[in-house]
Amino acid sequence: MFNNIGQKIKTLAKFIMWLEIGLSVLSGLGVIIEIMISVEVDTVLQGVLFLILGLVLGAIVVVIGGFIAWVSVLTLYGFGQLVENSDKLAGTGLYTPKRRATKKESKQDALEADFSLSESEEFYKNVKINSIKHNYEAGRLSKEKYEEEMEKFK
Repeated sequence: MFNNIGQKIKTLAKFIMWLEIGLSVLSGLGVIIEIMISVEVDTVLQGVLFLILGLVLGAIVVVIGGFIAWVSVLTLYGFGQLVENSDKLAGTGLYTPKRRATKKESKQDALEADFSLSESEEFYKNVKINSIKHNYEAGRLSKEKYEEEMEKFK
């Protein structure tokens, strides 16, 4: 029941949108029929003009109703996408810190020491290189230490 909830939310959003579009089509047909029934015409020209008026107004109701149906479910669909993406991200296990930093080491050192990667070594390499670059640009690494660390990945 609660498995794959992100996809279920997105499916619900699609269902609601198509239901609203269907109702707007029925409303458009209702406008056309109401105009044709309620108007008394004296000439064929008046009948044709009211038919055109009914078709135009019915089409406007369908188009605007369809647009409103689409806009009304954007938030719900987006929330479903967010849930689905967060489930995927949580399930990747890109890193799992196993311990806290001691007083002698920084949080970054503890994280790097405990960084366990379940995807690929190439990804880990890129993460590590970006971490080294970020620490160097933030002034946490000296130029010598930066070059020494970068040398390990060549």
